Amino acid sequence: MELTNIEVPLGSSRTLTYKLQTKASTATVYSDTNITSATVFAYEVGDGINGQVDAGSSASTVVDATRTEASDFWNDSLLKFTSGSNDGEIRRISDFTSGVLTLDVTTDALPATPAADDKYRILSYPVIPTTDLDGHAQGTVSGNSASFQITAANGCTASPRTIIILLKVTFTVGSATDVEHAIWKIMVTP
Repeated sequence: MELTNIEVPLGSSRTLTYKLQTKASTATVYSDTNITSATVFAYEVGDGINGQVDAGSSASTVVDATRTEASDFWNDSLLKFTSGSNDGEIRRISDFTSGVLTLDVTTDALPATPAADDKYRILSYPVIPTTDLDGHAQGTVSGNSASFQITAANGCTASPRTIIILLKVTFTVGSATDVEHAIWKIMVTP
């Protein structure tokens, strides 16, 4: 996923739009009639937690024996690789059980299997895991574009602040199901 950087001054609004892709195998352009679910996750970027990959990881899992938090503790957080063949890649953690972080790679596979000693950073906890961003953003899907409006309103957001927005849309065309993601880094400025 490519990260798009956007500034939103405190007290203003910004509409973010993502053009949905064409399904390569059927040349079908997705539209709002094909959507089975659409979710927007918002994350407050904080100090983060660093980790190191252990042997035994796969294309969709990161093994790290030092991660001993309770099951589901890291669910819906963002993981960014900071070294190795996946350096710079960001994925949502879809499930966590002690020592194993399962990554959401349904539409965007990692360039390589994480290798032992690769470094990563868990960027943030989800702060607003909801489809309407707790009233601070309104999302719509029309035709083959998904968009939502984020408001850096006085009283709902402090400034300066960095928020990561992840849009996940699931489509069904015939018997095939597909998922797409878009990601934005929002800088709320004074």
